[in-house]
Parts: sequence; C-alpha cells; structure tokens
Amino acid sequence: MDYKKLIEKYFAGETTLEEEKLLKAYFREEDSVEDGLKAYAPMFRFFEAEQARVLPSDFENRMPTQLTPPARRFRLVSIRMAAAAAIFLLVLLAGALVYREIGTVQESAAPVATIDWSKYEPKTPEEAIKITRAALLKVSNGMNRGATMAAETVDSEIRRLRKREE
Repeated sequence: MDYKKLIEKYFAGETTLEEEKLLKAYFREEDSVEDGLKAYAPMFRFFEAEQARVLPSDFENRMPTQLTPPARRFRLVSIRMAAAAAIFLLVLLAGALVYREIGTVQESAAPVATIDWSKYEPKTPEEAIKITRAALLKVSNGMNRGATMAAETVDSEIRRLRKREE
C-alpha cells in the first residue's frame, strides 16, 4: 500500500473511514513506518490517545457550575468609580491647561490696533446704492450659476434614465 498517497488524501480530506483506520494502524507501530512518514506518527498517536480519554462520571454535574459566572456587583461598582475618577482628572487637567494658556496669552498679547470703519462707509446715498447693487449682482450671479448647475444635473440624470429605459 502507498501510504504517502494515502497521507496526501488524508490531509486533503478525501479519505474514507476505512483508509483512516489503515493509517491509524500503520502509524501505531513505529518500527514499520517509512522514514519519510515518521514525522506524522506522533500526530496519529496523539489522536488515538485523545480518543481513548474518558470523561469523569461527575462531568455533567460540574459543567453548569463552571460555566455560570459569579456575580460581579462589587467589580462593576469599582469600574464605575475608576471611570468617574479618570473623567474628573481629565477635566481637572484640561482646566489647568486652559487656565495656564489663558495667562500666557494675556501676558504676551500685543496691543490691538483699532480699525477706523468710517473710511469704508459710503458718503452719499448714490454711492450706497451703487455698492448695494454690486453686492446684489454678485449674489445673483452666484445663485444663477447654482441654478444652472442644478438644472444641468437634472437634465443629465433624465437623459441617463431615458437611455436606461431604451
């Protein structure tokens, strides 16, 4: 029997139960195993030893008690307290940093130059109307450009949908 091909079939998951029994029997006796396949012998011996293991008689009774976790009320409270303390420390640290930063900004602040806004105010009603018209024209152009772009988008979507229907 060609055990090399059989071991390849085994690892590919293509062996039958009978072929697996042959492999187990072959690897059980270490003296008869070919040199190229001796590396697989410990694995098959492990499988056989694990299959022979028997569960203790009280396994079914012990299992539910081991699966149910104990109550963690105290731990939950301590986690909440730790989280609250951490948040408090972060707020305290942030406050200290802001306080320190405000102090350094006020110390290093240069005198602020004041702007004389009267230079920019229109002198006559005609000049005010001219400035207002220019501002309204700029806003109108922007709105018209937006409306044109929206109309083009709608038109292109309508054309795309019509092509899809055809």
